[in-house]
Amino acid sequence: MDLKKLIAVAAMSSALIACGGSSGGSSSKEGVFSGNTSEASLTSENQQDLAEATALGSAQAVNGDSLPSAAVLVAADNEPLRQLAEKTVALNNLPIGATQDVSQGVCTNGGSASVNSGQSSTVITYNQCDTGFGIFSGTATLTSASDGSSTITYRNFTITVDGETDTLNATISCDAQGACTIVSDFTASNGKTYRVENSVVSGNSSSGYNVQARVYDPQHGYVNFTASNVTFNCSNGYPGSGSVSFVSAGQTASVSFDSCNGYTLTIDGVATSYTW
Repeated sequence: MDLKKLIAVAAMSSALIACGGSSGGSSSKEGVFSGNTSEASLTSENQQDLAEATALGSAQAVNGDSLPSAAVLVAADNEPLRQLAEKTVALNNLPIGATQDVSQGVCTNGGSASVNSGQSSTVITYNQCDTGFGIFSGTATLTSASDGSSTITYRNFTITVDGETDTLNATISCDAQGACTIVSDFTASNGKTYRVENSVVSGNSSSGYNVQARVYDPQHGYVNFTASNVTFNCSNGYPGSGSVSFVSAGQTASVSFDSCNGYTLTIDGVATSYTW
């Protein structure tokens, strides 16, 4: 694949990363997570916060109405993203110190794009670059390590598709074999900034989505969760039906999404109903 196509792939991968990093309803991808990164310990004081984190994390992994329609089309399939991210890493092969204007052939409908290659990183800069798929502005930084692993980082990177603009804060980490994981930071409708990573999504909007992922609560840390048959038709960004379970400190908690406004949390056989 030639340089211009690779740059276009980088732009398209940005949009696809947004698919792995969006929440439903009124949530936003603005904000960078800087909270607790240790494993959470489930307590009576934080159980509601962790239940809320898994609900919002499910929505973030699956996507919602806040994303541009073109991106929603691939919301439930991360495989194209992994393939594109792997190809994007090839940009690190440019000569060190070289800066190339790659606007022509990449920004097909206006704007500009350039690539600068350093000793261990490559910086791709977009300025209202209209690729035909979307309009991109901001910087994507690719770094590589001696073991063959690579990281692509997007911070406050804007993507406009069909007149809707999203801000992307995400990191793709790929090992030497090309296996990639996505880390996405987002600010939810409750005002908190969360992080979602290692997401695996299946299902559809009709029957509901199945999600496996890790979500980080800014105060309490992370939990690994599994969501089943979850639907996202609520304007407030929370699931409207389905369930999610997670294990923390040896305790298993399950959350049943009863409606857009409330849920039932069950721990050790004791069920309690709450509202968002």
